[in-house]
Amino acid sequence: MDEKVRSATMATKEEMAELTNQLKRLTSEVEVKNAAEEAAMRGELTEATAMASLTYEALHPKTGNEHMRKRVSNYAFFRSYKTLVAFFEFLEVGGALGAVRLRRGAEDDADDRPDKKTRQGARSLTPRDSIFFVLFVLRTGIDVVDASPLFGLDDSSGSRYFSSYLCFLHEWLSAEFPTPSKEQIIAATPDRFKNKIPNWDLQLIFDATEFRTEFPEDLMVYRTLWSAYKHWTTVKMLGAIYPCPGGFCAQTADPTAFGGAAGDVPCTLASPLMGLLEDQMCSLADKGFTLHAEFAAKGHYLAIPMYAYNKQKSFTIEDSAMSHTIGHLRIYIEEAFRRVREFKIFRKQVKMSQLDLIGKVYSVCALLTNFQTLLEKDPNDPHISIAERLWGFHR
Repeated sequence: MDEKVRSATMATKEEMAELTNQLKRLTSEVEVKNAAEEAAMRGELTEATAMASLTYEALHPKTGNEHMRKRVSNYAFFRSYKTLVAFFEFLEVGGALGAVRLRRGAEDDADDRPDKKTRQGARSLTPRDSIFFVLFVLRTGIDVVDASPLFGLDDSSGSRYFSSYLCFLHEWLSAEFPTPSKEQIIAATPDRFKNKIPNWDLQLIFDATEFRTEFPEDLMVYRTLWSAYKHWTTVKMLGAIYPCPGGFCAQTADPTAFGGAAGDVPCTLASPLMGLLEDQMCSLADKGFTLHAEFAAKGHYLAIPMYAYNKQKSFTIEDSAMSHTIGHLRIYIEEAFRRVREFKIFRKQVKMSQLDLIGKVYSVCALLTNFQTLLEKDPNDPHISIAERLWGFHR
């Protein structure tokens, strides 16, 4: 009997080793493919902008670049040039966009001295083109140092423009998408989602997602970033959406980046999520989020799929039905993360030099997806966006 067990164990280890090697090969192939796509796009853009620096006017449907104007969403996220300009106009309300000053480093974030403000006339990019530059880098995944020459910038200036206007977008989007009230959430939740969890109104569907990083040289940093789940060094981001379905708010698209070694429970306890929980409402999560006592202390019910206890051969019909319901609704947080990952900046490994900004990059990309349609389209209004449904934005 022992010999059979040893043989089975060895066979299982060999299968796991083969699967691990296969995963590494597939990952390598994907990275090579993404690098080739980026190089091809960079070549096309270099050819398209050979005579002048790139501006958002290259997306104009009549006078813009013939190649770029057909692919507005590929370069600037928004579906059309008209929508992009409307977004610029929103940013310019009250002179907010024009008041942005260039950031030189983390120390500038707390430095509000007026003498540090850069004169607008001395800038290489207009405010609108600066926002387009950020959207372009996020959407295409081209490194800032490679995208900068396309916009007529050197490497140093490109980094300053990217970090400055990324921080501005984060602050602006956070203000535009505040935490919705309990009444707003219930009103925006479709009838087919109500009473899925008997006697409870849904508030949040949350989970964590991880993005691969470069291998750090420092051993302590390596241990902090190492993810046993991904078998790689990663940064972990927490995200939560509302059951509209969809919608990240400023608090649920938390810009805090945790190391891959951090567990789901401590990440959740350290996030703003715990401060959002409404009394007598319910949230859904995966099995790893064993926070029932902490949620119950706030009068909030946490529903996760059922665990199989020792020697338990099967679930009851009720437990199976509940796990199926939770799993069906949790699909939407995975779909929300998929939309975030459509920003090609996440297709590459996060560089060590980008760790200070990766949280804001994730948050901005997540909040921008609120301008897209619902995760499950409303048959009565298939074009309504998440922002319209949950926050009452008008078309």
